[in-house]
Amino acid sequence: MNRTCTKSGLRHIRTVVASILVAAVFCGEITKPASSQLLSMSVYKGMTAVQEALQNEEYDVALDKLNTLLARGDRLKKYDRAKVLEMIASVRMAQEKYPQAITNAEQALQLGVLEDTSVAQLHQRLFYLYLFQENYDKAIENVEIWFKLEPNPDIQSYFTAAQIYAMAEKMDQALRYALKGMHRLEGMPDLEPRESWFQLLASIYLQSKNYKQAAEVLEHALVLWPHKDTWYLQLSGVYQELNRQQDALSILAIAYRNGLLDKESDISRLAQMYRYFEYPYKGALILSEAIKHQQIKSNETNWEQTANAFLQAREWLRAETSLKKAAKLSNSGIHWLRLCQTSFQDERWTDSQRYCSEALKKGELGKEEGTAWYLLGLGRYYENNVAEAKKAFDRCSRWDATQNDCEIWAARLTKILVDKEEELELKKRQQQGTEKRRQELQAKIEKALSV
Repeated sequence: MNRTCTKSGLRHIRTVVASILVAAVFCGEITKPASSQLLSMSVYKGMTAVQEALQNEEYDVALDKLNTLLARGDRLKKYDRAKVLEMIASVRMAQEKYPQAITNAEQALQLGVLEDTSVAQLHQRLFYLYLFQENYDKAIENVEIWFKLEPNPDIQSYFTAAQIYAMAEKMDQALRYALKGMHRLEGMPDLEPRESWFQLLASIYLQSKNYKQAAEVLEHALVLWPHKDTWYLQLSGVYQELNRQQDALSILAIAYRNGLLDKESDISRLAQMYRYFEYPYKGALILSEAIKHQQIKSNETNWEQTANAFLQAREWLRAETSLKKAAKLSNSGIHWLRLCQTSFQDERWTDSQRYCSEALKKGELGKEEGTAWYLLGLGRYYENNVAEAKKAFDRCSRWDATQNDCEIWAARLTKILVDKEEELELKKRQQQGTEKRRQELQAKIEKALSV
C-alpha cells in the first residue's frame, strides 16, 4: 500500500489533535462528576494542585504529585485511583510518552468506576495513542467503542477513524468514515476545511483504484487550494489513469504557468507529455528555460532530453547546441557520435569528421566504436581523403556490426589507391620519357649549331 498520504496525515494528527485532547483535560477545572462517585477531599485538593502545575507546563512536577497520590495504595478509593490514573495518562501523553500513557489509560478503564464522559475521553485518547504506536487493531477497537459512547462526534474524529482503517488497509471502512466526515463538513459551511481531509479521502479512492471519485475530490481540493502544487500533480496523474491524457497535460501546464512546478521530476514530466502530444517545441523550451533558471540541473541527461525535444521539433541547430552540451558533460563519446550521425545525414562532411573524432577521443563507445570509425571513413572519402578513409575502414573492420561494410569499403579504396598509384607511376614514366626526348632533341640542336 502507498502510505505517503496516510503517513503525513498521521504526523498531522500527532502534532495537532493530541494537543487538543490534552488541552481538553488540562484547561478545565476539576469538578465533581454528575454521578454517585465523588473524589475524596484530599485527592480533590491534590488534583487541583496538579492542574495548576499542568497549566504552567510543569509536567514533571505534576507527575510527582500524581505519583504521590497513587502511592497511597489501598487507602485510595477505586474512583480516586481511576481519576489519578486518568490524569497521569494525560500527562504522559503531553510528554509524548505514549506507551506509558496507554498503560495508565487502560488501568483507569479496568477499574470500571469512571463516569461515561471520562470513559469516552479515555477511549478517544486510546485510539489516538494506538494510532501513534501503529497498533491499528487496538486503535480500531477503541475508536468503535468511542463512536458508540459519543453522541456528537467532531469532524476530525471521523477522519481519524478513516485514517486508522486506511493504515490497517481496510479501505471500505476507511471510506465509510471519511464520507461521514465530508457529509458533516457539507453541513457546516462556516467551518474551514483541512487539506488533510481531502488528501485522505483522495488517497482512499486511489488505493481502491476508484479514479473517477478521486478526480472529483482532487478537483474540489484544487478549487479550495489553487496555489498548492500537490493537487495539480495528483490530479494530472489521476487523469492519466482515466485515459484523459489531454486533461492531464492541461492541468500540469496550468501549474507550470502559475509557477508551481519546481521539482526536476515534475518539469521533466511536463516536457515529456508535450513531446507525447506532438508539441515537442514547447517541451524543449520548458527544459532549456528550466536549465537556464537553475530549476533543473545542467547535466548530461537534461541536455540530452532537450536535444531530443528540439530534434522532434525539427529545430536542428538548437538540437545540435543542446547535444553538444550533453556531450561535453558526458563521460563517454556517445553524444559526439550522435552529432556525427546527424551532421553526416545533412552531408556536412567536415562536421561529421570532427564529431566522430571527438567521439573516438572521449571513448567509452562500446560496440558503437565501429560505427564511429565507419562514419569517419565515409566522411573522409566524400572529401576525397582516400588514404585516411582507408585507415578508418581498416579500423572499423574489427567490429562485427560494421565488419562486412568496412571490408568492402577498404577493398574498394585499396583498388582506388593502387589504381591511383599506378596512374601516378605511369604519369611519372611518361614525364620522364618526355623529358628524355626533350633532352635528346636539345642535344641534337646544340650539335647542329656547333658544326
